[in-house]
Amino acid sequence: MCGTGFGGDENTYMARPIRWNSDKTMSVALNWDYQHYTDTDFFDFWGVDSDPSSTLLPSSVGYEIRFWENIGLEFVLGYTDIDESGGNRLEDDDSVSIDMQTYYLLFSVKRYFPLTNSLFLFGGIGLDIHFIDGEIAYTNEDESYRLDYSQTLFGGHACLGAEYFIVKKKFPVSVGLQYKYTLLQGEEVDEDLISAVNDDTESSYSSKELNLSGHTLSLSLKIHF
Repeated sequence: MCGTGFGGDENTYMARPIRWNSDKTMSVALNWDYQHYTDTDFFDFWGVDSDPSSTLLPSSVGYEIRFWENIGLEFVLGYTDIDESGGNRLEDDDSVSIDMQTYYLLFSVKRYFPLTNSLFLFGGIGLDIHFIDGEIAYTNEDESYRLDYSQTLFGGHACLGAEYFIVKKKFPVSVGLQYKYTLLQGEEVDEDLISAVNDDTESSYSSKELNLSGHTLSLSLKIHF
């Protein structure tokens, strides 16, 4: 920002940098996330919806600390749930249900770009750890099968977004909108179940890789202190 002088000293404006709550170096956020997976082969094979369940409750919480004025380190702990059922997948009149809970821990380094004292943009990269606990239940006309599985998936993400301060008092409050793309390793979690079905029915179905890579759009409410 630049200053312009008019007339005498009493009308001179001094240039100064934009500083957004520079004395507040920590924050806590509630996040409402919408996730969309880009590789849905696993869910398509079993005939169930791949979108996690949606509720009015926040799906993740975050804690952030700024080491420099425009550089921050963020930790996010979140949860998603998929509970879906379908039928007529491998045989006529069969049924399948999938129940999968995912707990994830994210570490992000963010760079902020203040536009005004209230509005700023940001971008960042980070690491992901996802802990998956799930169950697949499959029933055909002859047998019932159930597979319990647990996996730990590792990956990374890139994000960009914007935040706007709606309160500028002792504990400032901002709202934010963020887009994130996540890339995770895939795992064939249903391999044992598929093998058992193939042995019993003399079929040759192949296991499908569970891959939770994809897009996340988040709305956040953040308190700075």
